[in-house]
Amino acid sequence: MTITRRKLIVQIFSCSKDGVLGSTDQALLKYAENLEQISRYNSESLEKLLTKFENVANKKDLSTYYLYLVHLLSKDLAQQVSSSRITLQIKQNRLLYFIEIVNECFHRAVINHFLGASDSVLHPIYFPYLEKVKQLRTIN
Repeated sequence: MTITRRKLIVQIFSCSKDGVLGSTDQALLKYAENLEQISRYNSESLEKLLTKFENVANKKDLSTYYLYLVHLLSKDLAQQVSSSRITLQIKQNRLLYFIEIVNECFHRAVINHFLGASDSVLHPIYFPYLEKVKQLRTIN
């Protein structure tokens, strides 16, 4: 079973790792074990955010917007966490920092998004977070 980099990241954030766990690749299985912990941390963080903003929108819409941010911000991350030259610990650290970045971006942008802000309002909010994701390359 082949899993693309982007699909792997989306599976982490959607808490659906069946494809990862179903793989026969030993390195990917080892990676999946670490993903369990990262996924748990992400779920707990997301649940806190969803509870905080439940008066802005329903949980399904909030979750959809969160996954949209994951897709938007993960463009540079996919290559970073799939490189064989990077240790598993560094990959895990980068994913944990990525969760923090997505949560911060979500926290800052969610009200604007659900108040119907246009792209001209939302894009400037996203840019600093895209830069933070690019800077994850320096984390060891």
